[in-house]
Amino acid sequence: MQDLLAGRNIGGDGEVVLAIRMTARQQWGVESISMSQWLDCITQWCRTSGHSAEVEKQCRSIAQRVGRYESRFRADGLIPPEGFVTSMLAYDYGRAVNMARWGFLAEYCGSVVAEQCILRASTLARAKYVSWQEFSASYILGRVIRLDDDGYNSYYQRVFDGHRILTGHPDSPWRHMQF
Repeated sequence: MQDLLAGRNIGGDGEVVLAIRMTARQQWGVESISMSQWLDCITQWCRTSGHSAEVEKQCRSIAQRVGRYESRFRADGLIPPEGFVTSMLAYDYGRAVNMARWGFLAEYCGSVVAEQCILRASTLARAKYVSWQEFSASYILGRVIRLDDDGYNSYYQRVFDGHRILTGHPDSPWRHMQF
């Protein structure tokens, strides 16, 4: 649970490459940067930070995967045409909520402990994201980066279908509950 709440399940490389892109956007005062600019920034960051060529290769690979998934997300309407995902931590936070629920149902913890874990995940999510849509895109990206091999298979489709229902159905809690 502590690893999930600390964002250690999804892996730091993904968050690092997304942070590098955000930093470059902010420093340059632009809304978006190209993939080649992003890869150049990753290379510069790795070399400046003293990381090995293997770490650089891994970070560049993650950025390219993120770029492919974001293109798919745009095509599917998950993010706006010029949109991008800023973090994958929602995947860990969502998993933490599930673990708390499962732990309670399996009687590994009581309701108070499970509720505290869920409230902590909620607090972290609200500090990081501004909407259900942003949280969902982050969750989906974290899930597919962790589990999918660029196949857009059931790991993507099932969670995307859930996103469409939760953002589109008139009775959805996401349409009636403030994030």
